[in-house]
Amino acid sequence: MIESPVQKSVFRFTGFFVRESHFFIRGQEPSEVEMEISIQPSGIIYSDLSQFELRLDVQVASKSGMLEAKVSTSAFFDFDEGTDIALVPENQFFTQNAPAIVFPYVRAYISTLTAQSGTGVVILPALNLLELEQLLRDHIEIKGARDNE
Repeated sequence: MIESPVQKSVFRFTGFFVRESHFFIRGQEPSEVEMEISIQPSGIIYSDLSQFELRLDVQVASKSGMLEAKVSTSAFFDFDEGTDIALVPENQFFTQNAPAIVFPYVRAYISTLTAQSGTGVVILPALNLLELEQLLRDHIEIKGARDNE
């Protein structure tokens, strides 16, 4: 057995919360319903705090329009001081790993929300989020210390 010391990651998930949530039911859906999913990613780099905020706005709707959920979330990641901020939008930790880490939280939230509604559980599929990479790169802004928004 080879032993090596555990090294602290240069990119660390520190928290997740739901900023806004809307859920509409316009009638009873059959148990097996086809859903459409839309995901809009954006990010804010707080350079003074060495922190990245990933925002995912997710909209899920049944094709019939009878059920719709909109969820806006924020997730926070710390990164090592001294990271070249100019290179961050090209860094896969931010553009690939962060959405892959956060999306299961969004899936669980929507499943729980719909389970408690009495309409039946909406279980979103696991998704390959690589298609979001360029969109997220185009929507990352750099700020100083985190503003109160």
